[in-house]
Amino acid sequence: MRNLYNLRDRYFSSDRQCKKRNTRLKIFILMLAAMIFVLSSCSENKEDTDEDTENAENTAYTYEACGSEEVRNPLKSPAITSAGSDEEGRIHIEWTRVDKADGYFVEFRRPDGVYCQENRVMIEGSWVCFNDITELRSKESYAVRVSSYIERDGEIKESRPCREVMVEMYKGDTDISDEEDEYEETDTDKPMIALTFDDGPLEGSSGERILDVLEKYGAKATFFMVGDNAAYYSENIKRKAELGMELGNHTWSHTKYGEDVDEEDIESTNNAIFAITGQYPTGFRSPGGMTTDNILEICREEDMPVYRWSVDTEDWKTRDADAVYEAVMDNVQDGDIVLMHEIYDSTADAVERIVPELTEQGYQLVTCHDLVTMRTNCEPQAGEEYFSVR
Repeated sequence: MRNLYNLRDRYFSSDRQCKKRNTRLKIFILMLAAMIFVLSSCSENKEDTDEDTENAENTAYTYEACGSEEVRNPLKSPAITSAGSDEEGRIHIEWTRVDKADGYFVEFRRPDGVYCQENRVMIEGSWVCFNDITELRSKESYAVRVSSYIERDGEIKESRPCREVMVEMYKGDTDISDEEDEYEETDTDKPMIALTFDDGPLEGSSGERILDVLEKYGAKATFFMVGDNAAYYSENIKRKAELGMELGNHTWSHTKYGEDVDEEDIESTNNAIFAITGQYPTGFRSPGGMTTDNILEICREEDMPVYRWSVDTEDWKTRDADAVYEAVMDNVQDGDIVLMHEIYDSTADAVERIVPELTEQGYQLVTCHDLVTMRTNCEPQAGEEYFSVR
C-alpha cells in the first residue's frame, strides 16, 4: 500500500511539473510572437520614413509655386554682393562666402516665371563666390538668387535661398546711360525713410492705389502681410514683388499677439508668400508691435530681422487722410520707419499726397532692409529688432 501511495505522489508531481512546463512554453511563444510583431512594425515605419525622407529631399530642389514644401536647414545663406549684365546674354553675379558650405546653387528666372531645376547651376567649393549665367534673352530682366549646400554621405542639404536681386539685361548698342537701376541711384548722403504698410492684402483698391503712387515716383516700401490672405490676393503680392517692394511677414491671421504667436504662425506665412512669388519674406513685424524673446528666436531661425517703427500715424484709429498726412509730414526725420496700413482708403488718400511731397523735399523712400543696410553699412541681422536708424 505504501508503494502505491508513493507511485501516486510521483505521478501527480510529474503532472504538475508538466503543466508548469507547458505554461512556460506558452508564455515564451507569446513573447516571441510579440517581438516578431514589434520588429515587423519597426521595419514598416522605417520604410515609410525612408520614403518620406526621399520625398522631402526631392522637394528641397523644387521651388515652383505648386505646393512645394520648405525643408528646414540651419546652414547659413549667402548674400549677393553684386549682379549685373555688361555683355549681351550674360549676367555676372558675386556673393558672400559661407565657410561651412561645400558649394552653392545659383538660380535665375524671368519676372513672370518661377525658379526651376532647368535654371539652376551647381557651384562646387565654398571659395568660388562668383558665376556667369549665359545664353539669356537680351533686353529682358531676370531675378537671381543663391543658396549654399553641404554634402554628407552622398546627401545634399541646402540653405534657404538668399534675397533675390533683379538684373536688367545689357541692351547691346542701345544707349542706357540714362536708364540706371533705381537701386544704384540711391545716395547714402541724402535723407531716406522707410514707409511700411501692415495688414494686407485685402479686397479693395487702397492697396493698389498705394502701389500706383509708389511706382509713379520710383519709391519703394515694405509690406507686412497676413499669410491667410495671401492665396486670395496673389496678384497683388506678385505686383509688389515685381515692383521691388520688400515682402514682410505679419503672422498668419493677425489674431494672436505677443506670447500667443508661435512658430507655425510665422513659418506658414513665409511659405504662403514663397509659394506665390518664389521669395521668402525678408522681415517680420509682430501684430501690435508686441515682440517677445520667443518671436525673436523664431525669426532668427527663419532668417528674418524684426522691424518696429519710429513714426506711428495711427491711421487705424483716425481713418482720416489729413490726420495721417500730418502725422508723417510733421514728425518724419532722416532714418525713420513709418507705420501705416494698406487696407484703408483714407491711408491711400494720404499716401497720394505724402509720397510726392517727401520726394520733392529730397527724401529717398526705401525698404526697411535698404534703410538699415545703407545707414549702418551692414545687412539687417536675423532676430534683431529695429525701430529706426537715425
